[in-house]
Amino acid sequence: MNNQQYSINEYQLNQVEVRLKLSESRTYYSENPITDADSAVLFMSEILRDLDREWVCVLNLDTKLHPVNFNVVSVGDTDRAIAPVQNIMKSILLSGRGASGILLHTHPSGDPTPSAEDLNLTRKAVLAGKIMDLPILDHVILGSVTGRTFSIRSSFPELFDAPVEERDVVDMLKKKSRGRDR
Repeated sequence: MNNQQYSINEYQLNQVEVRLKLSESRTYYSENPITDADSAVLFMSEILRDLDREWVCVLNLDTKLHPVNFNVVSVGDTDRAIAPVQNIMKSILLSGRGASGILLHTHPSGDPTPSAEDLNLTRKAVLAGKIMDLPILDHVILGSVTGRTFSIRSSFPELFDAPVEERDVVDMLKKKSRGRDR
Protein backbone atom coordinates (compact mmCIF):
# COMPACT_ATOMS: atom_id res chain seq x y z
CA MET A 1 0.00 0.00 0.00
CA ASN A 2 1.29 3.43 -0.90
CA ASN A 3 1.47 5.93 1.96
CA GLN A 4 2.49 8.85 -0.23
CA GLN A 5 1.61 12.26 1.18
CA TYR A 6 0.00 14.92 -1.00
CA SER A 7 0.20 18.65 -0.52
CA ILE A 8 -2.77 20.96 -0.92
CA ASN A 9 -1.08 22.55 -3.96
CA GLU A 10 -1.59 19.35 -5.96
CA TYR A 11 -5.35 19.81 -5.74
CA GLN A 12 -5.67 23.42 -6.82
CA LEU A 13 -7.81 24.08 -9.84
CA ASN A 14 -7.14 26.68 -12.46
CA GLN A 15 -9.94 29.04 -13.39
CA VAL A 16 -11.00 28.87 -17.03
CA GLU A 17 -11.86 32.11 -18.77
CA VAL A 18 -13.98 32.25 -21.91
CA ARG A 19 -13.81 35.38 -24.00
CA LEU A 20 -15.93 36.19 -26.99
CA LYS A 21 -14.54 38.23 -29.82
CA LEU A 22 -16.69 39.85 -32.44
CA SER A 23 -14.76 39.63 -35.66
CA GLU A 24 -15.24 41.98 -38.55
CA SER A 25 -16.79 40.24 -41.50
CA ARG A 26 -19.73 40.59 -43.80
CA THR A 27 -22.95 41.22 -41.93
CA TYR A 28 -26.28 39.63 -42.73
CA TYR A 29 -29.50 41.34 -41.82
CA SER A 30 -33.19 40.62 -42.10
CA GLU A 31 -36.12 42.82 -41.16
CA ASN A 32 -38.36 39.83 -41.75
CA PRO A 33 -38.80 37.19 -39.07
CA ILE A 34 -37.51 33.69 -39.74
CA THR A 35 -40.74 31.73 -39.38
CA ASP A 36 -40.08 28.50 -41.27
CA ALA A 37 -37.49 26.39 -43.07
CA ASP A 38 -37.84 28.34 -46.32
CA SER A 39 -37.11 31.71 -44.72
CA ALA A 40 -34.17 30.21 -42.78
CA VAL A 41 -32.72 28.75 -45.98
CA LEU A 42 -33.24 32.01 -47.84
CA PHE A 43 -31.38 33.87 -45.10
CA MET A 44 -28.50 31.38 -44.76
CA SER A 45 -28.15 30.01 -48.31
CA GLU A 46 -25.38 32.39 -49.38
CA ILE A 47 -23.35 31.40 -46.33
CA LEU A 48 -23.88 27.64 -46.61
CA ARG A 49 -23.93 26.93 -50.33
CA ASP A 50 -21.00 25.29 -52.08
CA LEU A 51 -19.40 23.92 -48.92
CA ASP A 52 -17.26 20.82 -49.42
CA ARG A 53 -17.90 19.35 -45.97
CA GLU A 54 -20.69 19.19 -43.43
CA TRP A 55 -21.25 22.32 -41.39
CA VAL A 56 -23.71 22.46 -38.51
CA CYS A 57 -24.93 25.97 -37.68
CA VAL A 58 -27.40 27.49 -35.28
CA LEU A 59 -29.38 30.50 -36.44
CA ASN A 60 -30.16 32.31 -33.18
CA LEU A 61 -33.46 34.18 -33.10
CA ASP A 62 -34.87 36.80 -30.74
CA THR A 63 -38.36 36.70 -29.23
CA LYS A 64 -39.86 38.11 -32.45
CA LEU A 65 -38.02 35.51 -34.56
CA HIS A 66 -35.58 38.01 -36.02
CA PRO A 67 -32.06 36.65 -36.51
CA VAL A 68 -29.62 37.76 -33.83
CA ASN A 69 -26.62 35.92 -35.26
CA PHE A 70 -25.52 32.51 -36.43
CA ASN A 71 -22.85 30.25 -35.03
CA VAL A 72 -21.00 27.38 -36.69
CA VAL A 73 -21.03 24.69 -34.01
CA SER A 74 -19.29 22.00 -36.04
CA VAL A 75 -17.30 21.56 -39.22
CA GLY A 76 -17.00 17.94 -40.14
CA ASP A 77 -15.97 15.75 -43.01
CA THR A 78 -17.63 15.06 -46.34
CA ASP A 79 -20.23 12.78 -44.80
CA ARG A 80 -20.59 13.65 -41.10
CA ALA A 81 -20.13 16.32 -38.48
CA ILE A 82 -20.23 15.80 -34.75
CA ALA A 83 -22.30 18.53 -33.10
CA PRO A 84 -22.58 18.21 -29.32
CA VAL A 85 -25.94 19.43 -28.05
CA GLN A 86 -24.24 21.56 -25.39
CA ASN A 87 -22.54 23.57 -28.17
CA ILE A 88 -25.90 24.15 -29.83
CA MET A 89 -27.51 25.38 -26.63
CA LYS A 90 -24.43 27.43 -25.70
CA SER A 91 -24.77 29.25 -29.01
CA ILE A 92 -28.31 30.35 -28.19
CA LEU A 93 -27.41 31.27 -24.61
CA LEU A 94 -24.36 33.32 -25.51
CA SER A 95 -25.99 35.12 -28.42
CA GLY A 96 -27.32 37.78 -26.08
CA ARG A 97 -30.93 38.20 -27.17
CA GLY A 98 -31.32 34.59 -28.31
CA ALA A 99 -34.68 33.09 -27.41
CA SER A 100 -34.80 30.17 -29.87
CA GLY A 101 -32.76 28.57 -32.61
CA ILE A 102 -32.95 26.81 -35.93
CA LEU A 103 -30.36 24.17 -36.76
CA LEU A 104 -29.07 24.16 -40.30
CA HIS A 105 -26.52 21.83 -41.73
CA THR A 106 -25.12 20.90 -45.08
CA HIS A 107 -24.86 17.63 -46.93
CA PRO A 108 -22.07 18.10 -49.50
CA SER A 109 -23.40 15.15 -51.50
CA GLY A 110 -26.42 17.26 -52.45
CA ASP A 111 -28.88 14.76 -50.95
CA PRO A 112 -30.61 16.44 -48.00
CA THR A 113 -32.19 13.24 -46.69
CA PRO A 114 -31.51 13.06 -42.93
CA SER A 115 -29.45 10.23 -41.48
CA ALA A 116 -30.32 8.43 -38.25
CA GLU A 117 -27.64 10.58 -36.58
CA ASP A 118 -29.31 13.75 -37.90
CA LEU A 119 -32.65 12.68 -36.43
CA ASN A 120 -31.03 11.73 -33.12
CA LEU A 121 -29.27 15.10 -32.91
CA THR A 122 -32.59 16.81 -33.58
CA ARG A 123 -34.34 14.80 -30.86
CA LYS A 124 -31.65 15.59 -28.29
CA ALA A 125 -31.43 19.29 -29.19
CA VAL A 126 -35.22 19.71 -29.05
CA LEU A 127 -35.34 17.98 -25.65
CA ALA A 128 -32.52 20.16 -24.28
CA GLY A 129 -34.25 23.24 -25.68
CA LYS A 130 -37.52 22.34 -23.98
CA ILE A 131 -35.76 21.79 -20.67
CA MET A 132 -33.91 25.11 -20.97
CA ASP A 133 -36.88 27.03 -22.40
CA LEU A 134 -34.87 27.79 -25.56
CA PRO A 135 -36.86 26.04 -28.28
CA ILE A 136 -35.28 24.52 -31.37
CA LEU A 137 -37.79 25.46 -34.07
CA ASP A 138 -36.50 23.27 -36.90
CA HIS A 139 -33.50 21.39 -38.22
CA VAL A 140 -32.99 22.08 -41.91
CA ILE A 141 -30.58 20.13 -44.10
CA LEU A 142 -29.25 21.76 -47.27
CA GLY A 143 -27.86 19.78 -50.17
CA SER A 144 -24.81 21.89 -50.98
CA VAL A 145 -24.50 20.94 -54.66
CA THR A 146 -28.19 20.69 -55.55
CA GLY A 147 -29.69 23.39 -53.36
CA ARG A 148 -32.39 20.90 -52.27
CA THR A 149 -33.54 21.19 -48.66
CA PHE A 150 -35.18 18.99 -46.06
CA SER A 151 -37.09 20.32 -43.04
CA ILE A 152 -37.06 17.77 -40.24
CA ARG A 153 -39.94 19.60 -38.54
CA SER A 154 -42.10 19.25 -41.65
CA SER A 155 -41.42 15.54 -42.05
CA PHE A 156 -41.08 14.51 -38.39
CA PRO A 157 -43.26 16.92 -36.37
CA GLU A 158 -43.48 14.41 -33.53
CA LEU A 159 -39.82 15.14 -32.70
CA PHE A 160 -40.78 18.75 -31.96
CA ASP A 161 -44.27 18.35 -30.53
CA ALA A 162 -43.78 15.51 -28.04
CA PRO A 163 -44.03 16.65 -24.42
CA VAL A 164 -40.97 16.36 -22.21
CA GLU A 165 -41.50 13.52 -19.79
CA GLU A 166 -39.72 13.02 -16.51
CA ARG A 167 -38.09 9.83 -17.77
CA ASP A 168 -36.51 11.78 -20.66
CA VAL A 169 -34.78 14.10 -18.19
CA VAL A 170 -33.74 11.19 -15.96
CA ASP A 171 -32.34 9.28 -18.97
CA MET A 172 -30.43 12.35 -20.10
CA LEU A 173 -28.92 12.83 -16.63
CA LYS A 174 -27.98 9.15 -16.36
CA LYS A 175 -26.20 9.22 -19.72
CA LYS A 176 -24.38 12.40 -18.74
CA SER A 177 -23.22 10.97 -15.40
CA ARG A 178 -22.03 7.73 -17.06
CA GLY A 179 -19.92 9.82 -19.40
CA ARG A 180 -18.23 11.52 -16.42
CA ASP A 181 -17.45 8.19 -14.75
CA ARG A 182 -15.20 7.07 -17.59
